[in-house]
Amino acid sequence: MVLAALCVAAASVQAQVQSGANPATAIEEGAVLVIGVRPVPGLGTSSRDIPSAVQSATARDLEQSQPLDVADYLGRSFAGVHLGDSEGNPFQQSLTYRGFTASPLLGLPQGLSVFVDGVRVNEPFGDMVNWDLIAPNAIANLHLLSGTNPVFGLNTLGGLLSIHTKSGFAFPGTSGAVGGGSFGRRSLQGETGGHGESADYFAAVRAYDDGGWREHSPSRLRQAFIKSGWQDARTDLDVSFAAADNSLQGTQALPASMLGNPRQAYTWPDMTENRLSFLTFRASRSLDNDALVSANVYVRALQQTSIASNVSGDLTPPGFNDRSRLDQTSAGLALQAVRAVRLADLKHELTLGAALHGASVDFRQDRQDAVFNNDRDTVGTGPFVPRVDVGARHTYRSAYLIEQVRPSERWTFTLAGRYNVASVHLRDRSGAQPISMATTTFVA
Repeated sequence: MVLAALCVAAASVQAQVQSGANPATAIEEGAVLVIGVRPVPGLGTSSRDIPSAVQSATARDLEQSQPLDVADYLGRSFAGVHLGDSEGNPFQQSLTYRGFTASPLLGLPQGLSVFVDGVRVNEPFGDMVNWDLIAPNAIANLHLLSGTNPVFGLNTLGGLLSIHTKSGFAFPGTSGAVGGGSFGRRSLQGETGGHGESADYFAAVRAYDDGGWREHSPSRLRQAFIKSGWQDARTDLDVSFAAADNSLQGTQALPASMLGNPRQAYTWPDMTENRLSFLTFRASRSLDNDALVSANVYVRALQQTSIASNVSGDLTPPGFNDRSRLDQTSAGLALQAVRAVRLADLKHELTLGAALHGASVDFRQDRQDAVFNNDRDTVGTGPFVPRVDVGARHTYRSAYLIEQVRPSERWTFTLAGRYNVASVHLRDRSGAQPISMATTTFVA
């Protein structure tokens, strides 16, 4: 057993829970200087109090930039972020931050964690991040924190991207936008929000179609986000639902011999379809001016299908098609308590939390021999033959703590650690492997 710990010092001014005000409000309003640095949202921390480099953006920043997706905005606006177009589609870019990656490419080592309203959206199968499932016009603010952070769980090696969505209290009113451009680009998006004395609502939708500047590389996105909540001076309740139905096509890099026409496809089709349903419930309660209890519960279902055309290495047959399907359902809950105490000039804040997450995954991949036509389309010459058929069950149990001590106005010391017990159960259902079942449990 290993307890990961981080002890650092930073100049700071401590953010406190204001008397008579809900502490979650500052985060939902998108205040850049108040940042959620705990796995469960509900209490903000001053940016000067965070022991890592922090880059932030608000809803206004995203609106002015009009990015294709979150990765596109980070790549154009944040220092140290680079994008790689390995999938050949602008909505499937691999994001690298200081050498660590968050990518939709299955099998690529992932080193960045992405959270939306306190829920980690790295997929349980392969830890990949599907950027097309996050609607930019539903985001109130986002923060990119550098460095390893044990509090946010496994594989938070190079940094953390924390995203908070809009609410009707912070973003009342209605707006919409229509766009168009070259290569058949068309977009339509809208949002509306409002509130009464205690209840609020917010909804955002987005439709995007693009033919792609290269042949056989269109994109089609359908995204929706709905959120409703209730709050008073001490309690904040929110329930949200996100859905997506996207079809993304791309083509591979061209060899030098084909660069005379850079729009042509090396081989095609290469298509990924993502369908998401994501339900989240969050609650927080201020017990007094110095204590806050928070919780979140979520259920997330992703269905991903893809087909990829390839060139055979031995040219016999000349090509093949790989077809895969991923059905994944994950769920979890987390509880967190924060207590702030002041003794003379010494300010102390302790956070204790626990989480339980589980996932059920079914993955299947088939292969088909193919030949090329004059348009480089891989035309199948036989049936699809099963290659991989695996079922997986993941269970993660954890407990964490954050302790912040401010002995003076100039210094804050932070100690953070997390205890994880992870169990991964794999089962081969193809009959090709001599061992049909394997279970791995590890503690960190």
